[in-house]
Amino acid sequence: MNELTSVQWVKSSYSGSTGDCLEVAALSDSGMAVRDSKRPHGLALRLRYRMGRIPRQPQVR
Repeated sequence: MNELTSVQWVKSSYSGSTGDCLEVAALSDSGMAVRDSKRPHGLALRLRYRMGRIPRQPQVR
C-alpha cells in the first residue's frame, strides 16, 4: 500500500481564499509530504529531515 494514502493530510493556513491550497502530512520515516489540495490523488513531494530535533507533526500556520 502506498504510505501517502494512509497519512493524515492537514491544509496549510497560508492557503488563500482562492482555493490554491497546500496540504502537508507527517511520514513514518521522519519526513513529510506536500501536495496540492485540488489534486489529492496527484503527485506529492516527499521530504526527509536531515538532522536536528524535528517535531513529528508538521508545523502548519
